[in-house]
Amino acid sequence: MRIERNEKIDLIELNELLSTLGWGIKDVDKLENSLKLSWGWITARDENNNLIGFVQILSDGIKHAYILRLLVHKEYQGQGIGTKIIENMLQWD
Repeated sequence: MRIERNEKIDLIELNELLSTLGWGIKDVDKLENSLKLSWGWITARDENNNLIGFVQILSDGIKHAYILRLLVHKEYQGQGIGTKIIENMLQWD
């Protein structure tokens, strides 16, 4: 598994991950606007480079940060992927 911060993300791919959890968005432009308002995000990818995890972060850039959404693909839940994403997030300067 590969975890990356603020990697360029394909909105269709992200929406497909959201859809696996019943959270798909009909207007992908809204998803793009949401990402633009973010402080950052972290992705998790499997060995085939498929997006399997995602967290979106809102922050004032000083002291406070909020997790807007933490997603792990249904087929990968219970394997510690969400935990690894959060651990990575907590190391962010």
